Amino acid sequence: MTQPKPGCAGKLRVCIGMLNSPGIPNYAISSTWINYLYSVRHKYDFIVNRCPDDTDVDWKWDPKHEYTLVWYKAEFIKKYLPSYHVFVYIDSDAVFRDAAKSVEQFLAEENDNALIYASADCMSEQICWKKNELNAGFLVVKNTPKTFELLDAWIKAPETALCREWKYTHPREQACLNELQKSQYANEIKILPRDKRVGTHDGNWVVHLAGVKDSTREHYFTQMINGNDPVLVTNTVGSLTFLASHKAAIVTGMLVAVILVVWLVVWRVAKR
Repeated sequence: MTQPKPGCAGKLRVCIGMLNSPGIPNYAISSTWINYLYSVRHKYDFIVNRCPDDTDVDWKWDPKHEYTLVWYKAEFIKKYLPSYHVFVYIDSDAVFRDAAKSVEQFLAEENDNALIYASADCMSEQICWKKNELNAGFLVVKNTPKTFELLDAWIKAPETALCREWKYTHPREQACLNELQKSQYANEIKILPRDKRVGTHDGNWVVHLAGVKDSTREHYFTQMINGNDPVLVTNTVGSLTFLASHKAAIVTGMLVAVILVVWLVVWRVAKR
């Protein structure tokens, strides 16, 4: 296998890739813009695929049922990975929050032999769907011969007994990749611990708004584009409350405190 040439600004040639089906909600416009700006900052390539014409089987792209496009994810990565040392796949409801941190920095921190890194399927302390399983919305993929073997297995899996049940059932390709991780590729696929906060609601480097309403996603990403640093707060009953930014949260807290103090003063005066 021919090795990719060095990148524009370093030894590694890196690409950020997204899948945006034509009918995807408006929040994807903002998230794609944020991720594009991240790629420009670090001199990475950026690729968005909307309606593939090279799926291995027709059912993986059906304009009437766009959710099946997620099964194209493995083919999408495999298609472009030969040209890069690292391919980073990111869902349309996920963005790079810390634009200063590079993919190279992430790999240096991990410093191991894993071939694919994925966030845990725990978006917050309160929302954790599968604690010991991965979420396929953010994947950092290294270019090695073994990686292509793994991707081929993922591509073929929905037609096999291992993953056939997930073909049209949520969480589809994610459930299948978890099955492959547990049965064959435990050393190759690394699930990042929840406390690393990568690809979560409160992510430091990457935020993934999985399970959040489209309107909240759009508001969150718009706030980022406007220069704010949004916070998504999960309360104890599992519902989501959106705060426009850290600054807004602090100001709101201060206003509440002032109102309470004024109320106490008025109450004490009235008691006299």
